[in-house]
Amino acid sequence: MTVRNKKGHLLTYNKAWKYLWQLSDENINKYFTDKSKSLKFDERDDYLGKWQGKVKEIYEKGGQLHIPTIETVDQNGAKRWISHYFYSINDEQGNVELVVILTENITERIESTIALEKSEELKRTVIDQSPIGITIRDKQGQLLTYNKAWQNIWQISTERINNIVLKRKSQTFEQYSEYLKDYASEIQKIYENGGQYRTPILEALNYAGEKHWISHYMYAIINKDEEVDMVVSLTVDHTEQKEAEMAMRESEEKYRSLLSNIPVGVFRATLDGSPISINNAMCHIYGYDSVEEMINAGAIRHYKYPAQRDQMIAIMKEKGAVEDFEMEMKKKDGSHLWVSVSLQAHYNKNCELDYFDGTNVDITERKKAEIDLIASEIKHRSLVNNIPVGIYRSTVDGRPLSLNPAMATMYGYDSTDEMLQIDVNDNYIDSSLRDEIMSMLNKDDIIENLEKQYKKKDGSVIWVSSTLKATRDEDNKIIYFDGIDIDITERKIAEFAFKQERETLNSIIESNPYPICLFTKDGFFHKGNKSYYTLFGVIPPKNYCLFEDVQLEEQGYLEHLKIAVDQKKSFEFPEVVYNPSLYSPEYPDKDLYLKTNLFTIFTPDNEIEFIVLIYQNVTEQRQAILALKESEEKFRTLAEYISVGVVIYQDEKLVYVNPQAKLLTGYTEEEMKQMDPWALFDPSVKDEMQQRGADRFAGKEVPNNYELPLIDKNGKKIWVFYSAALVTYDGKPAIISTVLDITEMRETQSEIKRLELEKYNQVKEIAGGVAHEIYNSLFPASSSIEVLKQRIHLHTEDDIKRNETLLNLTESSIRRAVNMTELVTEFSKLDNQVKPEELNIADFLNRYLVENESLLNNINVKTDIPDNQILAMNTLHFHSLMHNLMINAVDALKDIDDPKIEIKSTLVGNIITIHFIDNGAGIPKEIAFKIFDSFFSTKPYTGTGLGLAICKKIVSLYNGAISYQPSFDNGAHFTILLKTSNIQTDTQE
Repeated sequence: MTVRNKKGHLLTYNKAWKYLWQLSDENINKYFTDKSKSLKFDERDDYLGKWQGKVKEIYEKGGQLHIPTIETVDQNGAKRWISHYFYSINDEQGNVELVVILTENITERIESTIALEKSEELKRTVIDQSPIGITIRDKQGQLLTYNKAWQNIWQISTERINNIVLKRKSQTFEQYSEYLKDYASEIQKIYENGGQYRTPILEALNYAGEKHWISHYMYAIINKDEEVDMVVSLTVDHTEQKEAEMAMRESEEKYRSLLSNIPVGVFRATLDGSPISINNAMCHIYGYDSVEEMINAGAIRHYKYPAQRDQMIAIMKEKGAVEDFEMEMKKKDGSHLWVSVSLQAHYNKNCELDYFDGTNVDITERKKAEIDLIASEIKHRSLVNNIPVGIYRSTVDGRPLSLNPAMATMYGYDSTDEMLQIDVNDNYIDSSLRDEIMSMLNKDDIIENLEKQYKKKDGSVIWVSSTLKATRDEDNKIIYFDGIDIDITERKIAEFAFKQERETLNSIIESNPYPICLFTKDGFFHKGNKSYYTLFGVIPPKNYCLFEDVQLEEQGYLEHLKIAVDQKKSFEFPEVVYNPSLYSPEYPDKDLYLKTNLFTIFTPDNEIEFIVLIYQNVTEQRQAILALKESEEKFRTLAEYISVGVVIYQDEKLVYVNPQAKLLTGYTEEEMKQMDPWALFDPSVKDEMQQRGADRFAGKEVPNNYELPLIDKNGKKIWVFYSAALVTYDGKPAIISTVLDITEMRETQSEIKRLELEKYNQVKEIAGGVAHEIYNSLFPASSSIEVLKQRIHLHTEDDIKRNETLLNLTESSIRRAVNMTELVTEFSKLDNQVKPEELNIADFLNRYLVENESLLNNINVKTDIPDNQILAMNTLHFHSLMHNLMINAVDALKDIDDPKIEIKSTLVGNIITIHFIDNGAGIPKEIAFKIFDSFFSTKPYTGTGLGLAICKKIVSLYNGAISYQPSFDNGAHFTILLKTSNIQTDTQE
């Protein structure tokens, strides 16, 4: 995001914009912030092209502009696809004051879209992997295709589908689906007239006799004659939703009980500090006997330093919330304690601060521990000298008084003595940083976790997290300060990787079929994906705040939403009724019933960056699922159906295993809970992963993500993407791990390399074969020409006849070389000639047999091809396919007394099977597997070895197949499988 003034001068920008354009601070300062220049968009941003005029109108007249997709390059020359959203901020007179530009990097989405358009196979994979059941039927109701999700929903075996369902020629829903009888007439209209229809959630029995709840969304696909061609049915299983409702209602009661007993102080107070409500834990923290006693005492009296409260309230007024504000407080008996306070502001209808909710966490023991730790580190020099953290003492002017070996090592010095001789200012990349640090120490004696870049001895740059504590004299002047430096370079690199992952997440959000909207942590609209704008039509008004949503408040969800965000928890609204026109007249005036999921996206520092809402339009179903907050049941609901294996490790055993983990490893849940979990890892990584698990429990920093092998129950190695994190489960530390199977992906990568090598070898083989065949063809011609040169003066009758023979041999050899060149040319150009057209097989063969009567001579050719069989194939390709097979058959029938060729075909579904059979000599078994190889020929002196290779190439271009087997009378039998130009309604068995 950037903000510019009305002349286009850059005023401010965020890190995401800087990273997107790959700009350094030096570039920005040099080219963008010099306000003495008059920058114009047509001079600087040529990539805007046709949009430049409209962009200028924003700067001159105001308004807003969305540029969906533009191709450009970043500062490093890398290609980028981006989208812009411009909108102006006007002054009271309506003149343009500022222009805000939101820039989104959609490169990965555009590249993914291009790849998807080129891959029909991927489309099929998407259908197969869809969690929604999908079936396609013809207009008579016959099942043509289905995916695994539909098969799983109905619990029907593949054998039963093949033996019963696929053999039904024509059927209606009344005949086999009793639960749809009330909707049969509406469904029949789709098969007859087209259109679409969505059923409500219905109770039915699957093929295993089990009760389940499903809904259908059916729509017709119309052919070019505007008739129903196929009907697609999307089947959604709602069984888990139904069964989860009771558990979710119980969860709400559990949440209320948890709030009453949670060991964290929770309160609500007015702006002047008067408590409105508090929980029991709040009373216990401040030493009161009852809630009423503490409310009557008031809150102001508990602040040790009232100025800190003023500072905290100021932050809340500015940002709407306060998180983890640490301060020293007083208890009822006057003793002191440290608390961490978080506040969330609530506004009235006039957008005025009305009251605020807050939490108090007693951190007294932690604060004492921190102080004790600092004292202990200073006291025990032996420990200081051996810990891997830089510790030092420095004067105000930058002269080091003392430092430990880790400090010298961190900055690349050979010894502490060497580093004690240098000026600490040499380690600053920017000398102004030291002035900034000293200014901070003059205000506060302690600076914690200050993250900055410094230079090492060799000039390389490292990231350091510094904690500084000043020591003052009697005049309150700083004499020296102590510091702790921690090398966080690796973490910063990880943060950069986190940003890249965030870009991937943004791409996933943008291309997600569900409407998704991002709000800032303060609740204001940030952006929505394409599906969001399709659902709502326009963006929310500028003054819309999620935390002030009137409709959410009326339906009782607003308070739960705020608590979830405050506690950084996800939240699921069972059902929210929205009338968008209440927010803006530009919205449609109709009620939308939405099931909404809320979760938060965090920065690398675990701070909330965005609040994400994912909507599911359930207007027609109007079925609700109450949200699960702070309960293990929500985790189980998610983990049971996620397509990633999830396990929880605690007390040296697995205490939770989801179905995907069982499916991945082949073990039952009982087996996995009783076995040694580390035995699941391949021996090559087992010891390392077990040690890292121990380190994670010990609080050490270890990587969270790995690619490693597991061993399943059958001893098979499975490659997975493994992630682990430390969590609290049932009140105790535990490790939650997710496992994603990437075996197929790795195998695919290996297969790609193998195919590239195979393609290279094939090219070498073709080149060698062409050279060899042309040499064999021209060698007799060359020899004959040499002999003719010697015999050209001889004129006897015998000599003339011999010379004629040599000339015929020369002509035949040259013709064979030319024929070889033409075949190789045809073979190389097959890929560029795929222009499918509708081809009637019977009509083509009738014409071919008439035109090639001389080639067939006395061979009896019999055809059995139905008239209605139409191929989607280039006519020249089909001619080459048939002609090469015919030439081979004619050659094989030369010495046969009763030569015969039979061509017949059958149609099953949308696949045509063509049989080409002759009663010739056939092909020996020992060489039959080579006949489709390039330049392999059973006629070394007359054949080219490319005829059948061309046949195979042509068939593969149309995703077909060709095979050979001996015929019943020892001749040759070729079988060709090709797709029809459209799905036939008359199916031949």
